[in-house]
Amino acid sequence: MGGTDEANEPTETDGGGHGGVAVDAPPDGRREIPDGRTPGTRTLRSRGRRRFLRGALALGLPAALGGTAAAQSSDVDVAFRDAVTAEITGDVASIEGLHCYVWSHVDVVDDHLLLEDLDPSWSNEVLDGGLRVIRYDPDEGDLVVALNTVAYNYLATIDVYTSGDPDFFGDHADLTARNDHEVVAAMADTTLPDGPFGRDDTASADVTVANLRDDDREVFVGFSAIDPEGGVRTNDRTTGQSVALDGDGSQTVTVSWDVESDAPTGDYDAHLAVWEEADRDALETKCDELYAEAAFEVREDGDVGATLVDASVPGGTYGSGEAVTATATVENEAAAERTYFVGYSAIDPDGLAHTNDRTTGRAVTFGPGERRDVTVSWAVESDAPDGSYDAQIAVWAESDRDALETKLDERILRDAFAVGEAPKIDARIEDVAVSGGTYGDGDVVETDVTVTNTGSDDHTFFVGYSAIDPEGLAHTNGGTTGGPATLSAGETSTVTVEWTVESGAPAGSYDVHVAVWAESDPDELETNLAERVVEDAVEVA
Repeated sequence: MGGTDEANEPTETDGGGHGGVAVDAPPDGRREIPDGRTPGTRTLRSRGRRRFLRGALALGLPAALGGTAAAQSSDVDVAFRDAVTAEITGDVASIEGLHCYVWSHVDVVDDHLLLEDLDPSWSNEVLDGGLRVIRYDPDEGDLVVALNTVAYNYLATIDVYTSGDPDFFGDHADLTARNDHEVVAAMADTTLPDGPFGRDDTASADVTVANLRDDDREVFVGFSAIDPEGGVRTNDRTTGQSVALDGDGSQTVTVSWDVESDAPTGDYDAHLAVWEEADRDALETKCDELYAEAAFEVREDGDVGATLVDASVPGGTYGSGEAVTATATVENEAAAERTYFVGYSAIDPDGLAHTNDRTTGRAVTFGPGERRDVTVSWAVESDAPDGSYDAQIAVWAESDRDALETKLDERILRDAFAVGEAPKIDARIEDVAVSGGTYGDGDVVETDVTVTNTGSDDHTFFVGYSAIDPEGLAHTNGGTTGGPATLSAGETSTVTVEWTVESGAPAGSYDVHVAVWAESDPDELETNLAERVVEDAVEVA
């Protein structure tokens, strides 16, 4: 492990004594602030602090604003140790609840509670109510907590309730302490390590630090990995680094932890802090802090594991020789590159598996922790029975199809598709009637196309329409002259299509060309079922 926790108070070196902001890491690893915006969207300037304090007092905000930097009752004392950490001493066992108010220049947060039934076994315990218990020792009379909010809050208070109902927030706290510590720098944005990681891998976090003052300064960004046993890991105090900031400027720095050979496997917390001092050997004044529980995972290099996150097969009826393609979303749970076999079977109505002579599946190589979509296909055999089919998809630890033994995950999609005679799609043009005559610019030439659906099922066709000029060029008004036609099996219907004579269309005699397509989308036309050409149908003057 080695060394002091550089994201910790300088006087504490145990794995449980981490002070500061306690937040659960969002799914994407980016830090959020109380109003739901990412910290990078704020304007961080000292001038805003002075303006807000004047406004807060003028608005008559709650009486907790009147607290002092350190407050005391006959049995309990409370004071802010730094910008993010408060310590309560004395008869801490008598405390029934804590409540913190935080006013920033964009928000008022007054719903952070609650702390009840304190347990002496708690160490670095993140609570739902907005506080983190760093240490609780009733025998020594010591309780250290951290505010669950951004550290560059412009006013923060902690209320201590030793009697009455701690659910009642107001002016009845037994004592109140106000945070008067000036914050000169803060984390404006963070990206947490994205595991899993194995031995000799590196877990890195990106931290954007904002200078909240006008003068240039150098600060220190500390990073600790907290293992499942509470051990603090900093590669012998080399994980953090200093960063130079221009006045009112910001800088992004990458801090990293190299996974040691003796690091236990499991979920790791990520602990980040910004210190006013730049020298790692003289850290005293903490400006900001982020504690993310279960931020990443460390696994054994030899671990083998994969999960079928999702699987799907396009429904429909397939005929002999057609391909039924399944998509499997597979995630490699190992901390190293692994090759797995993704198998695919089509289960017929009699329960027999079809695999095209064991060729449907394939081996796929994944990077550490990689998630990927894999496609596998089955071609309908000529002797496959008609009926409803299940799709069976599995991931195997072995990569050789001839040596499959360890099934890691499996999905069976019931009644995923059907095998049978494919629907017949066909149509016939019965008649084409063009409104003859002579047309000029902007005139509309209407044509009635009578179509019969000669297929086996209801279907939507596309009826195409082109006017062919004397030079043999087709005019379709930019592909808008045709339109869809939905017909029941055996139905005959007349569809009216139109062409508007474009400006600049050459004068002369025009042919009319109509066609019926199996596809209904004009951008995907492939199968021409029928067509007719009416020569010299109209004149354009």
